Amino acid sequence: FMHEVARGRLSYGPRSRGHHEKMIQVSNNPSTNWMMEQVGSPSKVNQLLHSNYGELVKHLRVVERIPSNGRTYRNLASMSDHGRFLRALWFDRLPQSKELKRVMNLPGSDRLYRGVPEIPTGTAIYNKTGTTARCCGDMGILVARGNDGRSYPYAVIGIIDSGTRNKSYGSWIASRGNVIREVSNLTYTAIKARYSL
Repeated sequence: FMHEVARGRLSYGPRSRGHHEKMIQVSNNPSTNWMMEQVGSPSKVNQLLHSNYGELVKHLRVVERIPSNGRTYRNLASMSDHGRFLRALWFDRLPQSKELKRVMNLPGSDRLYRGVPEIPTGTAIYNKTGTTARCCGDMGILVARGNDGRSYPYAVIGIIDSGTRNKSYGSWIASRGNVIREVSNLTYTAIKARYSL
């Protein structure tokens, strides 16, 4: 969507901004589908991304809209795709990077900062969660503050895929979310020791 905005083919106004915020902040599936429809279709989104950002989305596959019940398992991206995206985002190499960061920094539920005991209050986070009945994930950039006054940004990507649909959705997501929090905690602890935060 932002690629098309940067090329003047779509506009980013109050309506699209609202859908973008809902899509990222609260994982609103109808807003995600609305954004895809503005570009044309899932296959058009897939083609546009691979044609223009192929080095970032080597394993990405966008093949369907998210159904009303949210049970979609065919759209795929790899951890390395997420990592390349976050790096390009942080270094402003994406169209509308500043706006993307603003939206990813809106307060919401996350598994990288909230409930992670070692990470100091007020640490900036730019993230996006993802949840289905078989996958629990979060990716983001956290910005640690050093005793030297410098910023130390780092990325954490946590994806847990069970391979099958879980019947106990709530308890499965909660337990897997806690695993991602533990990994985030360990990551911060290692960075804290390395840079004397």
